Amino acid sequence: NSTMVAILPGTDSIAYGVGAGISNIAGGNFNTFIGNYAGQSNTTGDDNTANGYNALFTNTNGGYNTANGYAALYSNTGGNYNTANGYQALYYNTGNSNTANGSKALYSNTIGHDNTANGYKALFSNIDGRSIELSCKKGSGKPGPFLLLLGVRVTLMELSSGFGWLRQSPAF
Repeated sequence: NSTMVAILPGTDSIAYGVGAGISNIAGGNFNTFIGNYAGQSNTTGDDNTANGYNALFTNTNGGYNTANGYAALYSNTGGNYNTANGYQALYYNTGNSNTANGSKALYSNTIGHDNTANGYKALFSNIDGRSIELSCKKGSGKPGPFLLLLGVRVTLMELSSGFGWLRQSPAF
């Protein structure tokens, strides 16, 4: 459990860090795990990149994921095509095709898919939403300065400016 650098079984996979990629014995291919315990549980997942302590820690068979940051995509087991950049971004994720940029962005997302969140704690409480995009300065997930929220299941979009609020219903 103290492996520092390892060429992993499978094709073109490498790990650097204590416990990184240690379970990748069944042949996960084209994986890169850098950081202590990065990709530790990966067994057959392919084409994953994890950089940071505990990044992509629980992933077993999910593929085409990128996790950059401490515990980014930590709970992902079989989710595919996800990108998490930031401390605990997409922490509880098991869904597919999500992008989180910012510390704890999409933190609570479990089965939600096709979501994009940019900013500190952006879409923090989203659990099963789909096709939601959020960009904000403070990332609270609540209406505030520099907030843009678009998507299939959005009921309200609010944008603040120096002149007041713009509210729009789903009939746009």
